[in-house]
Amino acid sequence: MIKVHLVGECGDDYVLNSSTYIRLVLPLQLLVDEKHIELSVDTEYENYKDSDIHITNRTWSSYYDINSAIAFIKMIRSGNKKFIYEIDDNLLDIPNIPQSRKAIIYYFIKNADVVITSTPLLKKRIDNLSKNVIVIPNYLDSRLIKKRCGVFKENEKITIGYMGTFTHQRDFQMIKLPLMRVLQKYKENVRLEVLGAIEDESTLKSFPNTKVLEFSEAMDYFTFWDWMNENCYWDIGIAPLKYCEFTRCKSDVKYLDYSALGIAGIYSKHPSYSDTIVDMENGLLIENTCDVWEVALEKLIIDTELRNLIRKNAHEHLWKNRILQEHTDLWFQVIKSKGIN
Repeated sequence: MIKVHLVGECGDDYVLNSSTYIRLVLPLQLLVDEKHIELSVDTEYENYKDSDIHITNRTWSSYYDINSAIAFIKMIRSGNKKFIYEIDDNLLDIPNIPQSRKAIIYYFIKNADVVITSTPLLKKRIDNLSKNVIVIPNYLDSRLIKKRCGVFKENEKITIGYMGTFTHQRDFQMIKLPLMRVLQKYKENVRLEVLGAIEDESTLKSFPNTKVLEFSEAMDYFTFWDWMNENCYWDIGIAPLKYCEFTRCKSDVKYLDYSALGIAGIYSKHPSYSDTIVDMENGLLIENTCDVWEVALEKLIIDTELRNLIRKNAHEHLWKNRILQEHTDLWFQVIKSKGIN
């Protein structure tokens, strides 16, 4: 059996981030369940020299520098083992990542036996750095979303929801005005809930009927999904996304989240969503202008039949096409091709 060791991206708290869970921990654990591999997961690598395959992702661990990366690859090569690197964002073109971290990303891409990306555009971005880049899209583990199963809770008011982090601050700023207009116009019937971090808290305080959902950042990934299943009963989900070198390679993970939660989504017309969203069927796909966003929000507020059709179609599309348990073979083919048989 192939022995796989994962040293996933984590911060100073030594906790693996959600991307590591989505992209690596969950699919690899399923391969363990299917008795294809043996898996070890740790923040260290030195004690796992006997593993057949070593995997890491993104910027690696914050307490490792480029010299550690060189030592890591040297250890792998000296034992005639294999190295897989996974990257799900265009971290090479994002300004707020230090050059010292980007040096590690470049080094891993160039020295990996295979690089796994989440989108074709991200593959294209790094094709000149590696001869073996494979695309595996994002999928959701069915164990995370089975609570909804297509049954939707009716709200007293129509709830618009937004999930975001500080990295999406510019995206949220883009739709502030149409959101404000809609919340003012329909203040008796519509409310906004925000999940995540918004830098401009004063803006949120000026919105009527707006609530920031509080959750513990210490939650593990499964607990967070349990929390979302219990707390995020949104009628409309918004996913604004500005186009730039960084965002053009992003995946449609927000579509997966909204669809799993039974939410009718409005998405920017952007490469991240253009291949997934069929406009007016499993979401609204719209241009990034204030007027168009306002019209789209009003459309889903007013048209209950369309809103319910979209969330039903999106939920069914997810279960039919984007469930991890149905696609573990994609990961096993990569493992097997680089494994010790």
